[in-house]
Amino acid sequence: KEYIEKISDNYQIDVFDDKNGNIGEPQKNKRCCLFCGKMEPEASFTQKAHAISESLGNKSIVQNEECDECNNFLGKTVEQDFANYMEFFRSMYKVYGKSGIPKNDKYYHSGDRFNIVVNGLAEGECDQLLIDTINLDSDKKITPQNLYKAIVLYAVSLIGNTNRGSLKRTIRWLKGEENVSKLPPISYSVQPGLWRDRPWAICYSRKNGDKNFPQFVIEFHFLFFVYVAIVPLASGDDKDFTEEQDYNRFWDSMPHFKDSVGWVRDDWSSNEQQELKYSLKMEKR
Repeated sequence: KEYIEKISDNYQIDVFDDKNGNIGEPQKNKRCCLFCGKMEPEASFTQKAHAISESLGNKSIVQNEECDECNNFLGKTVEQDFANYMEFFRSMYKVYGKSGIPKNDKYYHSGDRFNIVVNGLAEGECDQLLIDTINLDSDKKITPQNLYKAIVLYAVSLIGNTNRGSLKRTIRWLKGEENVSKLPPISYSVQPGLWRDRPWAICYSRKNGDKNFPQFVIEFHFLFFVYVAIVPLASGDDKDFTEEQDYNRFWDSMPHFKDSVGWVRDDWSSNEQQELKYSLKMEKR
């Protein structure tokens, strides 16, 4: 209660989970696409546009006001990288996406139990080894800025059309129509106590004129991972929160972040494609 009261001085707090259902205008002929501004008949709304990627296990939180064209484009260009980034954990924890549970037979797969393929070892040899670390190279590649974009895309989809006027440049960036060379840090942690089998999120929308704090922030949860991302290019911001002192001022204003441990702060600004690698530290019992 104390945390909520302090955060509420600056932000409206909205929680989105599998109880939310559909977001936005229910009638197709009245819908205006959140991402391109088109309506029927210029745009079609025949597909179910998940506000959080279906590949992460979201079946119920749907953004009504996303047209088929934007849904397909953003799914292929932005959301796919985050799905690839989380593929190992989606397989390990049997997260059912649109195409079932992901598997990569060269490195890992989920059947009745989860299996890791260790290159160079014959079947059964792993039981005789004390393995400290297993390094796995994925056959997928990722672009760090697309990972950030995916989380911001969830934020834009969740807070919806009522905030579209403040998010025009953000949407242009998501669609590749505007470039950003430097993003705010991404902060993430592992919080086993918050584990859920469905993704969920908390969106923070600034409700006062204090521009020391970003206009929109998303706290995104997948399994036991928590990601905190500032939505860039919002019209209500005059800072980009890439400077350490600006970011720290925001972070210190959110006591549930500040007072919890294990946070990693990273830079996902790069637009260079990178190989995806996992380094797993193992303990034999």
